[in-house]
Amino acid sequence: MWAAFVVVWMTGALFTLALTGLGPCGGDGGSPYAAPASLAGRYCDTVNSYFTAGDPGALTTALVYLWPIALLICVGVFGVWQRSRRVLIGLAAVATALLVVHAGLAYNLPDRCRPDDPNRPGCRHY
Repeated sequence: MWAAFVVVWMTGALFTLALTGLGPCGGDGGSPYAAPASLAGRYCDTVNSYFTAGDPGALTTALVYLWPIALLICVGVFGVWQRSRRVLIGLAAVATALLVVHAGLAYNLPDRCRPDDPNRPGCRHY
């Protein structure tokens, strides 16, 4: 049962990342449709920096994608071994909440600077 949750969560994570990558964090050349200095622009830049960390082909690049899955598997195995539904339900709730929070932030943060001044550095938007 836990293996099925991990597969469903991975699918949901890929879908969420693709949806936010095409929507609020997408754009020309990878820059967001938001002003770079806005809250949405800075959030999308931070997420992009996380996923492009490390040298291409290095172990650190793979770990960026693999550590959440490894954590789910390890804690899930511990929960199954202890026969603890609380551990499994708690972990499933936290893992799902992370995806919801990521999508919620990406779609709801303001995409313009406050105050909206296009002459301020980084406050130009499409």
